[in-house]
Order: sequence, then C-alpha cells, then structure tokens
Amino acid sequence: MIAARAEAGQAYRPEHAPDGEDAPDYRRWNAAELLVRALARYAIAEWEGVGSTEGEPVPVTPANVDGLMKVWRAFDAFDRLYVMPVLAEGEEKNG
Repeated sequence: MIAARAEAGQAYRPEHAPDGEDAPDYRRWNAAELLVRALARYAIAEWEGVGSTEGEPVPVTPANVDGLMKVWRAFDAFDRLYVMPVLAEGEEKNG
C-alpha cells in the first residue's frame, strides 16, 4: 500500500498537475486513478479470460494490468471490490 500511495502522490507533483480552476479536482481524480492502477499492478498475480484483440491469452505484466485498468468496467470493478474495502478497513482501524 505504501508503494501504491507513493505512485498516486505523483499526481500532486508540479510537472504532472494542470493549471486552472479545475486543477484541484483533476489532481484528486488523477491521484485516485493512479492509486487504483498501482494497487492492481501489485495485487493481480494471475487471471483468466484476459486476452489480446486476436483472442490469445496475455500474461500478467505491469503493462498488461495497466491496459486492463483502462477498461472502465474492469477499473470500476477492481476499485469497488478490492480498493474501497481495503481503504474502508484502514479507516476503521484508524477511527
């Protein structure tokens, strides 16, 4: 989790942040997206049913996990079923 949060923190670095009045919202969304993608890279060790456009199975690699997380349904499912429960558990321990 520490490594994933460090990756998400990149959204707040000046070279990655846009200017303008929407910048704070964009930074928060970008940080959340980076956190989910980083956790997916650390958490997904194997999968079934993930393939190339030709229908061939693809191996689990950081690049392939990032590609899968670009699919909204996969991203949303991973966020709801894996990330949000982990974050909620952390809040309960700290609360």
